[in-house]
Amino acid sequence: EQSIAHYLSNSPQRREQLITLGSWLHSELQQFAMERNAIWIDAWLPPTGELLGDAIHLTPEGERVVADLWFQTLQSIMQSD
Repeated sequence: EQSIAHYLSNSPQRREQLITLGSWLHSELQQFAMERNAIWIDAWLPPTGELLGDAIHLTPEGERVVADLWFQTLQSIMQSD
């Protein structure tokens, strides 16, 4: 299984900065949704070559995982109403 770390940067310090930025953004978006009582579907995926083709784009398997996550979450919300 290949890591996508090499897509982020050759510099370990820059990679760490980008990972920290991504974690902060994830947290802020989750907080934003919670404050507005909006639905939050956490579609974070582990950064593996199986799910991510590069630092941005999902592989077909990654697309299936995200689609299933959305389906399961929305189905659960709709059944609870």
